[in-house]
Amino acid sequence: MADSQVQDTSYEWKAVTLLGLGFGLVGLDRWIIAPLFPFMMKDLHLSYQDLGNLVGILGVCWGVFAAVMGGVSDKIGRRKVLIPAIFAFSILSGLSGLATGFVSLILIRAVMGLTEGSYCPTSFAATNEASEPKRRGFNLHPRDPTHVHCSLVALGFLDRRDPRVNCRRVDVLGHS
Repeated sequence: MADSQVQDTSYEWKAVTLLGLGFGLVGLDRWIIAPLFPFMMKDLHLSYQDLGNLVGILGVCWGVFAAVMGGVSDKIGRRKVLIPAIFAFSILSGLSGLATGFVSLILIRAVMGLTEGSYCPTSFAATNEASEPKRRGFNLHPRDPTHVHCSLVALGFLDRRDPRVNCRRVDVLGHS
């Protein structure tokens, strides 16, 4: 960056915060299914093999689309990938609570993997672009622990939740 250019630190911190929160929510939703699964098993008549398939399909779709959409966002722009990805992810996350069985849930989780895979590498690149060069490492570093912290908060919530609460309501309301 040339000395004549002034970095907008207000924009930088807003962008880094919003992109980090988005990444935390993506990570939260990816891992929340495991502790919620015992409640979902009863409602949807699922097995632990189904859990493995649900986690696996999301991970595979995430990985494929992370590789593809990083390059796409370089060509068409970050916002054109980030906004639809987080919007679609939010809708699909809520739809998880409306799933009626394994097939509908695995389809929802597969498409969620596509949206999460689109969001993550693009958000890293957007954070990098919004950051002043001397703060890039600092601004990107919190990304990994962000989804861990969100997951820990969710686990604390799940341990204290009322057993009468239906897991579908948790998904639908938690992601609305």
